[in-house]
Amino acid sequence: MSNRFELTPWESKSAEPSLLSKYTELRGINAELLGALEKMTAFAEAMQEFYGIGLEVAAWHENGQTEPLDNFIDDNLDADDVDAARAAIRRAEAGG
Repeated sequence: MSNRFELTPWESKSAEPSLLSKYTELRGINAELLGALEKMTAFAEAMQEFYGIGLEVAAWHENGQTEPLDNFIDDNLDADDVDAARAAIRRAEAGG
């Protein structure tokens, strides 16, 4: 008995997609998600450049008062999350 085996193309006659077509679909989705993550990371990095320089946002509370932009950044942008996103991008680009 041989330990060799041969993979042969298989197409299901059912409505289920073949493994190859599902793999191709998932690779496309992965590429889309990686592109979106890269854009989101670039945006987060750009927002961090505005931190600590005293910018104020008008009409935040719709009452005429201003609010420091730093408060918005503190509430919505975590440096650890940005670092994790960068690491995920590096892993995806490295193929793993």
